[in-house]
Amino acid sequence: MGDKKKQNKGKYIPCRICKRTNHLEKDCYFRGKPQCRNCKRFGHMEKDCRLKGNHQANCIEENNSSDQLFYTCNSVAETGEATWYIDSVASNHMTYNKGAFQTLDESFKTNVKLGDNHIVKVEGKGSVAITQKKGTRIINDVMYIPNLRTNLFSVGQMMEKGYTLHFGGNSCTIYDNKDKTLKIAEVRMKEHRCFPIHLQYMGRTAMKAQEDQSWLWHRRLGHFNFQGLKNTTSKENDDRLTTNPSYRGSLRSLSTRETTQEAIPFRNLLES
Repeated sequence: MGDKKKQNKGKYIPCRICKRTNHLEKDCYFRGKPQCRNCKRFGHMEKDCRLKGNHQANCIEENNSSDQLFYTCNSVAETGEATWYIDSVASNHMTYNKGAFQTLDESFKTNVKLGDNHIVKVEGKGSVAITQKKGTRIINDVMYIPNLRTNLFSVGQMMEKGYTLHFGGNSCTIYDNKDKTLKIAEVRMKEHRCFPIHLQYMGRTAMKAQEDQSWLWHRRLGHFNFQGLKNTTSKENDDRLTTNPSYRGSLRSLSTRETTQEAIPFRNLLES
């Protein structure tokens, strides 16, 4: 039987079920059997797949008429909502985690076709805030796709925003979009030749509190400009501002640092 199949190899058009060319579709051994959406093998479902931990996300973005437009992408998934993959082929940043968004325009709609030709919807586009050692960074124009299996960072979109990426030595180094000498991330290549980056999201409540805090000091200091305000709160500034209401100290001139009034509780300043 096996020899007969070898003799027939290439004799028929590719079977639409298994893609082999040694038999007709009506005679396919896998006809009527379930196919796993994860590993693409026949005989079991995705929930029973032994390779479930290393599933792949293969997708092609489409517009509402389902015409193929932008890209194909392949990324090996890792457990964890804060894990993203740097993808050199994806045209847009995308995530399945709705809770990661600071802002989300749910009126934005399009379609995504997965590698198994299953079409899923893009349910919005927005911004994601992540925390870094030197503060908060906002990632804009991120697509929200509930049925996506992996979070993807688009190399093309980062370059379009002015970031510089260097691949070499089994790592990907990302430089700031304003200060080209400032390295903001170095991502080591892992198995399957992928570049996973682990992010810490800033919650909406924390982000709102941070914004309100900045506006509070902006008003208290007579609409002092935000860059100057940032300098007064930096760690390099010995006399940086604090929002701790129990702190007691001296209020100094921002320009001359001369003491203008001593022992003013910061609680009074905050509550005035």
